[in-house]
This record gives sequence, C-alpha cells and structure tokens, in this order.
Amino acid sequence: SVVSIQIAASNRIASFRLPMADDRKPSTRRSWRLHSQFAYSSPMSESHAALLALLDLEPLEVNIYRGQNRDLGTGRVFGGQVFAQALVAARRTVEGHREAHSAHGYFILPGDLKAPIVYFVDRLRDGHSFTTRRVTAIQHGQASLNLSASFHSSEEGFSHQPPMPVVPDPGTLAPELSLIREVAAQIL
Repeated sequence: SVVSIQIAASNRIASFRLPMADDRKPSTRRSWRLHSQFAYSSPMSESHAALLALLDLEPLEVNIYRGQNRDLGTGRVFGGQVFAQALVAARRTVEGHREAHSAHGYFILPGDLKAPIVYFVDRLRDGHSFTTRRVTAIQHGQASLNLSASFHSSEEGFSHQPPMPVVPDPGTLAPELSLIREVAAQIL
C-alpha cells in the first residue's frame, strides 16, 4: 500500500507517494525508498530529495522506527520534521488505502540534533472504516512528541451544501462605480 504526501513549496504543489514496508517482517535495513510521482528539473529537486530522505524512516522492529535529523540553523530539531516523521511512522502501520484525516501533536521537549529520534507506534484501533494510531517520539529515553492520528477510508458522505444558483458570468457585470452612478442619478 501507499501513502501520499502533498508539499507546497515556492507556489508549487508536489505530490509524493511513499511505498510502505510490511511491518510484520521487521528488518534492520531500510526496507523501502521514497519515490516522487513527478520528475523535477528545477533547483527544488535537491530540496525535495532531502525532504524525502528525511521522511525515510528506518524500521527497527514491529511498530518501532528511527528517523534522522536535519539542522536548519536553530540548534534544535524542527517540530514540523518530528510531526511529519511521526505521521509517516503511524501511516506505515495502517493497512489499506486510508488517508490521514486528523492529526494532533503535543510537543513535550525540544529535540537534540545529535541524536536520532525513535518513534513508537501504538495501534489503538483498526475499525471498518477508521484506524487510530498514537505515536511517541523518544530521544534520550524521554518523550519529545506525542501524536494522535486517525485514518479513514475514502467514501461518499452527506452533502450539506446547496447547489450553486445560476448567476451571470462576472465578466458580463457592470463595474461597481457605474452602478453607484446609476443609483445616484435616480436619487437626484
């Protein structure tokens, strides 16, 4: 199965598909690689490759992953990186075509750039259409992030929005200033 990630960068949306490893067969080597859906020839290619490499978690055991850090010049691990890696760890334990529809993270301690982060995934619920995961990011034996994520299979739902009324094309409407002048002429 595959998880999709969309990243907005420099006014462009890039979609990446992340093949998942089979968690029932733990391996000490990296058992999957990230592949881009699109080929990039722009200078952003190296940035995209660096981001994908950062999201490439190493499976240590069933439900346990290790991620590396990237120094952005702050002296600490960037919280968005920890959140994204935790979400990738959670998704790798979800079977089927379920997308994350809800994720909540609580940052507990700042991260250390010199140490890798280990992600422990708790499989809270595997329901008919919803899957719930809790991920704890650990460094130096202490939790640095607690993430709760819910995944849902795509399905048709209720539609609460009324249909769009028939309206004229905006290009055919008179400018607002013309309308104001018409009303003003009627008053005078």
